[in-house]
Amino acid sequence: MTWQFIIFIRIFLGNIIYPVFLKKIANKTDKVRQQFWLYFFSAVLSLGLILWTKDFAFKPALLIIIALGVLNSAAIYFNLRAVSVSLSKSSALTQFDDIISILLGYIFLNETRFLNFTIIIGILLCLGAAMLFINFKEIFSKDKEQSAKKLLFLKYVAGYSIIWGLVGFSMRYFSIEGVSLTEYVFSWYSGAWIGSIFLLLFRGKKAPIEKVGKKGFFILF
Repeated sequence: MTWQFIIFIRIFLGNIIYPVFLKKIANKTDKVRQQFWLYFFSAVLSLGLILWTKDFAFKPALLIIIALGVLNSAAIYFNLRAVSVSLSKSSALTQFDDIISILLGYIFLNETRFLNFTIIIGILLCLGAAMLFINFKEIFSKDKEQSAKKLLFLKYVAGYSIIWGLVGFSMRYFSIEGVSLTEYVFSWYSGAWIGSIFLLLFRGKKAPIEKVGKKGFFILF
């Protein structure tokens, strides 16, 4: 199995199938509770992996990974809110998190050696496609209500793009710094679980009761 096939499967499931199903539950408010349980069990499973492999040693870097995990819960919330507004626009603009990861790699990891004409064209095409979905006339419209909604949507997109861009960069950075897979996974899911607790406390109580159900639970998983 070549790495290109793995990348294709990731794109097909993560960028085509997942957003379509996510749209179906984007307006469901009980997803915050579902997120809590998903990350709880993920943290427990990752702890089991540590006990099995015995590959864990505390490092200060793990605190940063935990913090990124906490921020990830906010990113998921921002993403759900953006998808509830527009699936097509949010999907196109989601390319920015990958671009942020790439740029950080070029700046801090000296990965400009991998930069070539094809990658530059790909980045420009992604940026161009995203720009087509941004209607600047609506953002700066005299209709304050419409303008405010568009700006809020872009803030949601910017929020999760920046966080996921940092997360993507951190995977590469900490692997170079000697953080093992088990250390990263446990720290990440622990942080994400803590973040889901904050969302549950500050957002879950305000939301009306509307169940996601088993189908929504599976989609989020």
